[in-house]
Amino acid sequence: FFIGGFVSLFPGAKWSTLAQQYYAATKDKSKYEEFVQQVLGEPYEDRTLIGKDLALAARRETYVADVPMGACILTAGVDKQGDRLELLVTAWGPGQEQWQVAHHRIFGDTSSATDQCWKALDRLIFRPFLHESGAILHVRCALVDSGSDATTVYQYTRPRQGRMVFAAKGDSARDTSFVVK
Repeated sequence: FFIGGFVSLFPGAKWSTLAQQYYAATKDKSKYEEFVQQVLGEPYEDRTLIGKDLALAARRETYVADVPMGACILTAGVDKQGDRLELLVTAWGPGQEQWQVAHHRIFGDTSSATDQCWKALDRLIFRPFLHESGAILHVRCALVDSGSDATTVYQYTRPRQGRMVFAAKGDSARDTSFVVK
């Protein structure tokens, strides 16, 4: 339910004034959005993006297994937040082609490396993935972001380094070398 500005009794809401505002708003996207929301009383929807969304959706691929045929290696990245771990498993193929194979949000207390969310992370990182060829693949290397709480991440990753799970910290500088702890 909404009532637009056309029924307002305020002097600034004369139809001639609103028509001028509309004409001015059609020349400026931010003013048009404001006009739709404040004068018409409707939610604004940017329809210029609709075609782009459909074009992207049309490029989706359906895999018959966890990992598509062109992929040959799996890696994982883990972002540590205060209330969750975000895991992204990526499949890689020739020419650095990549596919997102799995994305998980694991909620829990990430401040303790012995919490259940870290145990759930183990189950997800070390689980087998079925390749379209019928082969079984495993994550070959996993990097856990140590930027916010390095001590906890080191407690988790050190015992798992033999299984290629390492702490990593992003750096925006281009000349830095890769450091694994």
